[in-house]
Amino acid sequence: MSLRRRRRQIEVLAQVSGSTAIAGGVLGFVREVTANELSALGQWVPVIVMVAGLLIYVGLWALRHWSPLGADDEGAGQVALPLPHVDELVGRDGDVDNTVAKAQAHGVVLVHGPDGIGAGSVAIKAARELVPDEERHRYVDLQGLAPDDRRRARIQVLRTLGVAPRLFESRSDRAAELAERALVGTVLVLDNVTGAPQVRWISHRVRDAYVIIAGDLSVEDMPPEIARVAPAGLKEGDALDLLSAQDAAWPPGAERLRWWRRRRAAPANSIARRIDADRKNAERLAKDYLQLPRVAIELGRWLARNRHVSFEALLADLRQHEENFELNVILRRQLDGASAGALRLLALLAQAPQTAYSDEALGELARLPRHRVSTLLAELAARFMVERTSSRYRLTAQAAPLADPVRPRARARALARLIAHYAELVTAHTDALDPGAPEDERREAEEWLKTADVTLLRLLSMPAPPRAAAEQLWGIADALDLWFTREQRPSDRKAVAEVMAERAKQLGDQVAGAIADLRLAAMARARGGPKDREEARRLLDGVTAALPEKTPCRPQLHTGWALLHLEEGDYDAAREHIRLCRAARPLRDSRGKLIDLINLAAIDIQDAKHDPDHDRRSRALDSAHDQLSHALDLAETLHDAGGEAHALELRGIAYWYQGHPGRAPADWRAALALYTEAWDLTGLARCERHCRQAGSS
Repeated sequence: MSLRRRRRQIEVLAQVSGSTAIAGGVLGFVREVTANELSALGQWVPVIVMVAGLLIYVGLWALRHWSPLGADDEGAGQVALPLPHVDELVGRDGDVDNTVAKAQAHGVVLVHGPDGIGAGSVAIKAARELVPDEERHRYVDLQGLAPDDRRRARIQVLRTLGVAPRLFESRSDRAAELAERALVGTVLVLDNVTGAPQVRWISHRVRDAYVIIAGDLSVEDMPPEIARVAPAGLKEGDALDLLSAQDAAWPPGAERLRWWRRRRAAPANSIARRIDADRKNAERLAKDYLQLPRVAIELGRWLARNRHVSFEALLADLRQHEENFELNVILRRQLDGASAGALRLLALLAQAPQTAYSDEALGELARLPRHRVSTLLAELAARFMVERTSSRYRLTAQAAPLADPVRPRARARALARLIAHYAELVTAHTDALDPGAPEDERREAEEWLKTADVTLLRLLSMPAPPRAAAEQLWGIADALDLWFTREQRPSDRKAVAEVMAERAKQLGDQVAGAIADLRLAAMARARGGPKDREEARRLLDGVTAALPEKTPCRPQLHTGWALLHLEEGDYDAAREHIRLCRAARPLRDSRGKLIDLINLAAIDIQDAKHDPDHDRRSRALDSAHDQLSHALDLAETLHDAGGEAHALELRGIAYWYQGHPGRAPADWRAALALYTEAWDLTGLARCERHCRQAGSS
């Protein structure tokens, strides 16, 4: 069981224990009253009424705070996200029917229009009609991505379809083929699309499935054969119906008390009554300002809270802000009457990187208990300041300018708490990726990292991070490097290292900057081109000049130089740097010693491969064999499956060049199993190639 689930159980048990204590006290009081004379009962009536009121308050508090909002653990969502709930659409039946018909005829349909027109709601409603079976629904929210961010959109879509990024990261043309296979028999909704590059790659490769693209984007950039649906503005009657429907949506959380609301009379001066009383101004409002459903909903929520406002007064106010009435009037008024806690949470959330967060993370940001944060988020969601996606929350685009300013010290403390929260989580989850970890913990860690890696990258990319959170930021960078290496995502690995180098320079952390540059040098060297090797040399020169002599990452610097010299064929220089590396390592660094032994063996094998002298070649291969035997013993002691696999692979190569081809395949097959256990797909591919070459020869 994860730490978060244990913590949630403790919170629930604490709440239940408190309620049980209250109930026990009431039962004791009842027994005491029953034992007294009935004639004395009258004096207890006020007390009984008070206790009954207290019990009713406790019950209502439980309904409010034990809400499904925030009940989900962060990252606990399934890979195939279900379609989100959409309120009953008003005036959109024709658009939904048109979308269904075009999807049935063409497979792919684009529902487009300005932000607030309801394209996403139309798409979701049409998807449910196309495929009633919820198990075959697929939903991807691309909000927050840059309009031209094709690669990250591709990763997000294919991951939702259950396709690992390593299967298509190196071949962009394969992504559409994999998506087509995974989509058979399903309907996919791509929501909040802002640019054609995000979806163009999938828009013409769909068979036996439906894809509905929804968003505000330029249709000229989409393929001309894509069917299009452009929802029109609301008609006056539909706009007024949607406006008056917001009476039932206020206050937030009232949907949990529907049985009570149905018994109430219509509220005094409701929106519907004001429409009937001033039909002329209401129709003028609908005609001039309520073309977009989102505006009708937002303005309706505000009118539901402000029952004294007439349509005549509202129109007069709106006409003073004709150029940008929505931002200046409606959105500003959404925060009228908001609680102080909600305003503070909004202000802090506006300071954090714009991405989705769990309610637990936002509790750390605001230093509030989880149930309290859930209540404040529900209040902000009702005012269109935040929106919920799966089990996480994101600030809406229009909310940030409305947030109150935050003092620099308060901002730094809040962001440091948020970063520390994610650093602790990502460290625990990357530790669970170890091959020796239980399978259920490893699977939970993978699912969490799949949903949280974008949030972690946004935190690391924060333009002005708090200095106190530097160590936690480097922990996040280390974990992301490990995760993206495992996922075979070199582009994201490079992005993490570049951001880490930039933040280290900004915070004045020389060691962190050196580690980032060493990672960038290793990636450049691995690409193998002449320009890449020059880039690696430039980075290593910079680290050599800047890094003090006695620092923890000095062995990594010498290893980087050794591998670069190995690539260039300077084996003596490579051996010298390995010698310096071993001298710089702490005596107890057993894993470092294992790496040095494997690298020395690799240098000897490469030297023997290119040495024409038979005796020198034989001595080099014998030396490599001895080093690898020592490395295998050390890897077994350390339970290092990756190191053991690498040593076995190299020993098989040494056997091959020593003239023992019959021994080599056994080592390569053993290395294959260990690389599979360690999820090292690069090593796996190398060993498969060795085995094929051995079989063909």
